[in-house]
Amino acid sequence: YTPFTFSIREHVREGSNDLAVCVYDSAQSHVNIPRWPEQAGESTGGPPFNASNIPHGKQEWYINVGGIWQDVHLTALPSLYIERLHVTPDIHTGEAHVVVVLAGAIGTIAESDLSVDIQAAGQGKGAGKWQAKVPLIPGQEHYRVTVKVDEPQLWSLETPNLYTAEARLLLSGSEDALAARFGFREISTQDGQIRLNGEPVYLLSALDQDLYPDTIYTVPSEEYLRDEFRKARELGLNSLRCHIKPPDPLYLDIADEMGFLIWAEIPSWRTFHTKGSVYTTEHVLDDTIKERVSRTLHEMVRRDFNHPSLVIWTIVNEDWGTALALDGSDRAWVAEMYNLCKTLDPTRLVVDNSPCPQPWGPSIHVQSDLDDFHVYANIPDQARGFERTIKQFSLRPTWTYSSHGDTQRSGQEPLVLSEFGNWGLPSLRALSGPDGEEPHWFNTGPWWSQWEGQPGWPAGVAERFRQLGLDSIWGDYESFATATQWHQFAAMKFEIETMRRHASLAGYVITELTDAYWESNGLLDMCRNPKAYYDVIGQVNSADALI
Repeated sequence: YTPFTFSIREHVREGSNDLAVCVYDSAQSHVNIPRWPEQAGESTGGPPFNASNIPHGKQEWYINVGGIWQDVHLTALPSLYIERLHVTPDIHTGEAHVVVVLAGAIGTIAESDLSVDIQAAGQGKGAGKWQAKVPLIPGQEHYRVTVKVDEPQLWSLETPNLYTAEARLLLSGSEDALAARFGFREISTQDGQIRLNGEPVYLLSALDQDLYPDTIYTVPSEEYLRDEFRKARELGLNSLRCHIKPPDPLYLDIADEMGFLIWAEIPSWRTFHTKGSVYTTEHVLDDTIKERVSRTLHEMVRRDFNHPSLVIWTIVNEDWGTALALDGSDRAWVAEMYNLCKTLDPTRLVVDNSPCPQPWGPSIHVQSDLDDFHVYANIPDQARGFERTIKQFSLRPTWTYSSHGDTQRSGQEPLVLSEFGNWGLPSLRALSGPDGEEPHWFNTGPWWSQWEGQPGWPAGVAERFRQLGLDSIWGDYESFATATQWHQFAAMKFEIETMRRHASLAGYVITELTDAYWESNGLLDMCRNPKAYYDVIGQVNSADALI
């Protein structure tokens, strides 16, 4: 999920060179239910570590990802080079506080200067160039430079103004430079509101599994992703919660340019780690897990620090990998991780655990910048229950936080319903090949859930539609799918309007932006095709709601 680098200097030979990568498809060996019907038994051998303890996100939920799924670069570096560039802008003073980290032959630094230039990424209003310098000190890696920008143009949803900072290192015989884009923006909370640059913003978000039909995790192309973001905007969204993963940097680049708020999360571990009603030694978070999670967080912050669109981090989702209601040490560790994240990145909001109702007991917050919760309800069957739950949630109940005396809660955290949603089946016509064949990924089903049975698999859905006699009601599958999509819209409309009646709520996250394999609760289908209500949902999913 995060970058790693190593030097090949000592291994390179003249002529052709090959780089071999050994990959463990680790999560698969820890799934008891076969992923594909024809699969027989588990894989032989195994990795030299406990695979369930590796941060792997929802790979055990949908499909595994092995190997390198992001870009690979071969870079020639001088003996002394700029490794990292972090910019912390101050919207109140116009100052950009820049941290530059050098690497390589630090001990060979001679008398010279490190210069930092900042200029507006575009032309027109706010254009200009500002510079500051700092002298180099032999043996010193970290440098702090403050550049004062005159009348900075703020980054916002409506005007996502961007600046470029470039650090330059000039030494005798060598030169190095590194550039980074950033924006003058401030994300904060006050009086139960989320605030962007001091102004209240209502979070109109969707959960994004960030999965692609043919490439799984890998972004198919820049234009593919830009088209997805354009559609998200037309759906009325101003935010995306990239679920249990840090996205490809290109995802954040486009969000920076288009003015989206992004919520990213540490990949979870022990996805199917069951919990009873009492604490057992199986729940123990050993030092290896803690070290891996901490390292992943460090690497996520280091890579994505400069993106103004990124405004929220999550440590744990739905208590996956922890047992917060049962174990005080887990609660203490989550609070430690919250504080670590705020130390590494004080410019963003942090959620300790994004909770939901659980069969083994409450899933809870300990210390969090948002008081968020998940509620799923079938509409209209469970409409009254949904209304009651939202009313209780709007009153800031005690049950979203730990009741063990270790809660650190101000009582002013913004209330966000961070997961809710309904299903609307996709059109087969839009997904099928030229000869009407089903997509290859229709053979991926909910293998983690034994009781789902055959209806949980997309493959053969048209034939099951006929076998069940549903064609006597809807005529054909396409009419049936369209009807389910309008039902999905009616359900979401009811739920959104229920929430908007309560002024104390600061936003919500619809599950989800796109369908994910057998999950058909997307606002778009798996291939990013619009559903039937595409042109009208923006009237409901909007900053101002007429109920």
